[in-house]
Amino acid sequence: MTHPLTGKRYPAKYFDPDTVETLLLLVLPDAEIPIHAVIEAWSKDELAEAGNWALRAHLKASDNDSVRVPARPGHVRWPLGPILATPAEIAECLPEAEGGIC
Repeated sequence: MTHPLTGKRYPAKYFDPDTVETLLLLVLPDAEIPIHAVIEAWSKDELAEAGNWALRAHLKASDNDSVRVPARPGHVRWPLGPILATPAEIAECLPEAEGGIC
């Protein structure tokens, strides 16, 4: 988790679920963004890895050729494939109390 241009390390605490979700919104199509409950379930290391990847991918897309982008982390995906459900159907499918995915 280093700054893409300076190499300075970012503390893992900067990659909380809300920040990582925002970074993913910048670089992924809507159908590929994990839902917030899934992102909240990630470990600190998974959040940092996803945030680092998304930040670098965003900077690289802005004509920063010197930015190195690692491979997309395996956990950064919509767990059910493309979204074919309405938001209400997704809400029914993922009870917050259980944290489960149907």
